[in-house]
Amino acid sequence: MNKRGMSEIVSTVLIILLTIAGVALVASIIVPYVNNKLSSGSECVAYNTGYFEFEDDLDNSNYNCYQTIAGDPLDPTSQTIRRYGFSIKTGESEELISEKVAGLNLIFTGDVSSTTLNINNSQKDVRVKELGSIAGADYSLLSDGETITYVYTEVFPASESRQIYNRADTYVVLKSGKVCDISDSIPIKQCLPGTTLT
Repeated sequence: MNKRGMSEIVSTVLIILLTIAGVALVASIIVPYVNNKLSSGSECVAYNTGYFEFEDDLDNSNYNCYQTIAGDPLDPTSQTIRRYGFSIKTGESEELISEKVAGLNLIFTGDVSSTTLNINNSQKDVRVKELGSIAGADYSLLSDGETITYVYTEVFPASESRQIYNRADTYVVLKSGKVCDISDSIPIKQCLPGTTLT
């Protein structure tokens, strides 16, 4: 009779210990997973409201526009050159915030399709240059408080008709690889007379 009472106590204690071990095992898996998801979900909060913005009035000129230099459509060797200018600025930010930025994605959108440019300091897109620099010259990602006007160039046969992009959106890209939500957007119009995107 004493052995039977001891057996019930031991089995109850074992069940309690197994339950505690199971809860600890599940917690050791779930808690880090949830913490990781929460930190990656909040990673972009500081960048979603205008970290990279379009500068509308730079030296009294609006470089957020496009120019087309049309080739002769009857000449099979003739090419059309279309340049899109975009002036991007950053505000002053805490050093810890800017250290996490790897670059920016710029998406040009038209009625039919879109194209994405990745502007960063590691991989250079040969179709992009800084305004005033020579084609193929190195460009840099802007620093805190800086404004840079970039020029994106498309070259295509003059016999082809290509859509004109009518909107540009910026997105912050973090060093972790995460692309944040839209930072700013602007309509792209034809450049005013006298504005040169070279």
